[in-house]
Amino acid sequence: MLLNLQALNEPGIFLDVDANGTQVNKIVGDGYTIIDKNGSIYIGGRCILTVGNGVSILVQGNADIEVEGQSVINLKNQADISVANDLNLSVGGDMKTKVAGNYTVEAANLGFKTAGNINAIADGNTLITGSGSMQLQTDGNMRLDYSRGDFGNGAEKATVEATGLSFIEAGTA
Repeated sequence: MLLNLQALNEPGIFLDVDANGTQVNKIVGDGYTIIDKNGSIYIGGRCILTVGNGVSILVQGNADIEVEGQSVINLKNQADISVANDLNLSVGGDMKTKVAGNYTVEAANLGFKTAGNINAIADGNTLITGSGSMQLQTDGNMRLDYSRGDFGNGAEKATVEATGLSFIEAGTA
C-alpha cells in the first residue's frame, strides 16, 4: 500500500509513504525535481544555489565531492586553505600554475623528483642562496655556458693545491 499526499493542495509537492513506512518527499519545479529519500537528496535537472549572505558548512564526519563533468572554481577575493595534517594532490594529466604576483614556497625541506627533465627559465636574474654546502652531481655530462664568470671571494682565495682541482680558462682546452 502506498500513501500519497499532496501537501496543502500545492501542485508539485508530494509526500509518499510506502508499506514499510519509508517516506519520500518530492518537489517538482520548473525544469527540476527534488527527491528526499533515506537521507539522500537527489536533484534532477539544472540547479543553481544562491546564498544571499554568508554560508558555513560543517561536516562532522568524512566529506567526498565527486564531479563527473568539468569543474570550475572562481574565487573572487582572497582565499585561505588550511589543512591540519598532510595534503596529497594527484593530477592525471598536466598541471599548470599561473601567478600574477610573487610565488613563495616555505617548507622544512624541499625536494623535486621527475622521471623526465627539469627546465628552469628566468627572463631576469637567477639566484640560489644557501647558508650550508652546495653540491651539484650528475652521472652525465655537465655544461656551463656564460658570458662572464665572477667567482666570489671564497673561490678567489682557493688554490689548486688546497682543493686538488685544476682550472681551465675560457677559450682554452
